[in-house]
Amino acid sequence: MEKLQKGVYPGLRSTYTTPHVCGKCLEHIAWDWSFCPECGTPTGITEDDAKAFAPAGQEPLPEYVAPYAPGNTVYDRFGDAWVVDVAELREYEDKPHWLFRCGHPGTEDYCALYDWEVVTEADAPAAREKERERIARIHAAVAAMEGGEHNAEQR
Repeated sequence: MEKLQKGVYPGLRSTYTTPHVCGKCLEHIAWDWSFCPECGTPTGITEDDAKAFAPAGQEPLPEYVAPYAPGNTVYDRFGDAWVVDVAELREYEDKPHWLFRCGHPGTEDYCALYDWEVVTEADAPAAREKERERIARIHAAVAAMEGGEHNAEQR
């Protein structure tokens, strides 16, 4: 495993201060991230490292530790499984949120899920059932409308 190159940059100073560089893909790494958001390589940053490289007056924030890394399976609100390709920490409505870019291996399927759109593996079956019921109601409504139009034409 390539080692994290700690403190090699003064850091990009945009949304995040990024003083580190991933040893594998050379992506910028923020001062308190636990893995590279580009390639998923664990950074090995400890709490002490995060404190040492923290911008003045800042403490490591738990939301910067991604709940899912590349290769993990996540479930969307419909209960469908997706494999995380990239996890990005994004600012949304002035708060940091994780965005997971996902796919199905061997296909060109793609989706992007924010952290609030991901359901747990335990909740995925209920989400799938809820979606099946919603689709069944839609089909029933369409069938009822088509039946009503057909009856009106016969009169």
